Parts: sequence; C-alpha cells; structure tokens
Amino acid sequence: MEFRPDLSFEYDYIRIVYEVILSNLRTNKKIVEKDITTIVARVQNLKKKQSNIEDTITTINNLLNKLDDLDKKVNSIYFN
Repeated sequence: MEFRPDLSFEYDYIRIVYEVILSNLRTNKKIVEKDITTIVARVQNLKKKQSNIEDTITTINNLLNKLDDLDKKVNSIYFN
C-alpha cells in the first residue's frame, strides 16, 4: 500500500494564506475606490461651480497629482 500524507493539514495552511491575500486585496480595493470617488466628486463640483480659470487649473493640477499618487500606490500594492 502506498503512503499518502494527510492533505487536509496542508490545505489548512494554503487556505490561511489565500484568505489573507484575499483580505488584503479587498482592503486595497476599498482604499482605491474611495480615492477615485473623491476625485470624481471633485471633478463634478468643478463642473457645477463657476470659477475663474486660475482656480480651475489649480484644481485640475491637484487632481492630476492625486491620480499620480494613486497610480503609484496601486502599482506598489499589486506589482511589488
């Protein structure tokens, strides 16, 4: 008769790692969605109010910087 190790023991350890990774992905997804929602809300507010061109350009530049930061954050989370 062939010896087979107990696979349920290994399964428990693999499942723990899987659940931790899945939890981290959910948490990071919520963070990214929150940042994107903030950016979209600011763009919508920018469309609603009438402001001078300097304020609009400043707001757009700030939003672009926030998007760059968000892109760096996502890349560091998922690709490093």
